[in-house]
Amino acid sequence: MSEKDTFRTRRTVLQLAGVAVASGSLAGCLDDSTGDDDADPTNAGTIESDDNSTDDSEGSDADDTDNTVQGIEIEPGTAIEFDGQTAGWEGIAPSSIEGALNPTLVLTEGETYEMGWTIGDGAQHNIAIRNDNGAVVDDLATEGVVEPRDQWLEFEASSEMTTYVCKFHETTMVGEIVIVDSDGTVVESDTTTDDEPDETVDTYGKTVELEPGADIRFSGQTVSWEGLSPAALEGVENPTLVLQEGEDYSIGWTDGDGAMHNLQIRNDSDEIVNGLETPMVTEPDKDQILEFTASPEMTQYACHPHETTMIGSIRVE
Repeated sequence: MSEKDTFRTRRTVLQLAGVAVASGSLAGCLDDSTGDDDADPTNAGTIESDDNSTDDSEGSDADDTDNTVQGIEIEPGTAIEFDGQTAGWEGIAPSSIEGALNPTLVLTEGETYEMGWTIGDGAQHNIAIRNDNGAVVDDLATEGVVEPRDQWLEFEASSEMTTYVCKFHETTMVGEIVIVDSDGTVVESDTTTDDEPDETVDTYGKTVELEPGADIRFSGQTVSWEGLSPAALEGVENPTLVLQEGEDYSIGWTDGDGAMHNLQIRNDSDEIVNGLETPMVTEPDKDQILEFTASPEMTQYACHPHETTMIGSIRVE
């Protein structure tokens, strides 16, 4: 895939969150009167499934609306490459998505494609293909990483595929997938499957009840606290910790992403409880472990430099 490097050197940052960019393969579907160089960008990426209806005055408006797909048609066999930015997936290749943010991808049912990200902003990302229920389709999800290695998915387009998304930034790094048949007609989403939903979909903020005396350990990632131990916390981002009042626990982080972090236990007013705060460091050591007795005023644990992302709830019962 050496062509990806050429796209990477000439990409530009464009804020195109809601605007589709026309691919070369769609040129024949645009209004001929606009001309190749002066096409209306609001019509970019429009696929019209019935060219013969353009001069039919009987109900033509309704038919055009029903048979029109907004998105960027991707040729079968194409490698779809992104730059992983927390603000959105920025297109790199093919050229029809270059610079576009979270472009809507129009794929042909039964055809094969590749999708992945090769550069990013240094935050932790992954890429997954999901259905209407938010479940990962056919295990098409990569591991969360900071440096994009092995972040490619190979798949056959199917009607249940509706979105591509980063599980760490679901509200910003998400784009639509539209599946069409060989005639360009949209295939309705089919989420019926014998497979259980991927368990990773709902792990963020998962509630975990911990035994008295539990030794709680995290990996400090700028995008979240990622659970290491006990086993019930493993891989869970910002889990909700259920503790028993009056019982002793320890909490800390022993692994990180190289950024500066610390750990605090706070109350509802975002005040540190009983001085339970560690110093800010980039390499965690024994000073990043807090020992405490659970009390009702404890409601959250957080990293001070990254309190909007590295924060989880505490529930004392």
